[in-house]
Amino acid sequence: CLLNTMNNNTPIKQIQTSDIEHFKAEYQGIHSVYGINLNLRNIKTFLRYCVDEKMLEHMPRIKMFREPKKMPKYISEDNMKSLLQVDNVSDFMKRAFYLLLTTGCRRSEVIDGTLDGKILIVPASLSKSRIEKEISLNDVQVKIVKEIHIKRDTHIMKGYKLNNFKGYFTKAFKKACDRIGLKGYNLHNLRDTYAVTQWIVSNDIYEVKNLLGHTSVKTTERYAQFNLDRLAQDFPSAYQIRLEVEKVRKNSINTPL
Repeated sequence: CLLNTMNNNTPIKQIQTSDIEHFKAEYQGIHSVYGINLNLRNIKTFLRYCVDEKMLEHMPRIKMFREPKKMPKYISEDNMKSLLQVDNVSDFMKRAFYLLLTTGCRRSEVIDGTLDGKILIVPASLSKSRIEKEISLNDVQVKIVKEIHIKRDTHIMKGYKLNNFKGYFTKAFKKACDRIGLKGYNLHNLRDTYAVTQWIVSNDIYEVKNLLGHTSVKTTERYAQFNLDRLAQDFPSAYQIRLEVEKVRKNSINTPL
């Protein structure tokens, strides 16, 4: 992309900050801020390699665009019910969706993790936070994880790649979303939905942080930025639980010792 905005005969050693700024100006209005920043990150990686290999003397200054903060995309209670009832996706995939929705696990954590009784262990090497995670499961969730692992092992024994197996879940989810008219959603939004519902019920962002395995509460705080009335409308069942929990807490505070 950078070369498209430069003279193709320009040698790498002559690339300057002004070339980067010219690239940014050329692509504004053609790509989104996110798309341009993605290209800038790739350019930065390439130019660092050129500096390391002595093909470029100095690293040009690359200033990223300020990206507007994106709110997480959750799936409302009604839409989730519809997703779990579509007729163009297998029951196995629907059970996998349910597992991700009710545990907040990432796809790879379920597929690559190991079961120890009712605990799903995600080693540090596979965890995004680089810290080993232990995720507590109920009987139904354990059964679904076992089913996924059996299908995973069968897939690998047939000589197929693990990444292809993981891709089946992503494709099935998109297929289900397309069936009910949900556009722009992906499998990770099940984790976002889990986070939002846990926030509604607990009203405790630190509890949600621990459930998601975030290393910093700042990462989790974005789930607390939604309008509560909007959440009550989109998740009536979870909000009703919250009201009951608050009622119990209030009564316990008002009860004399």
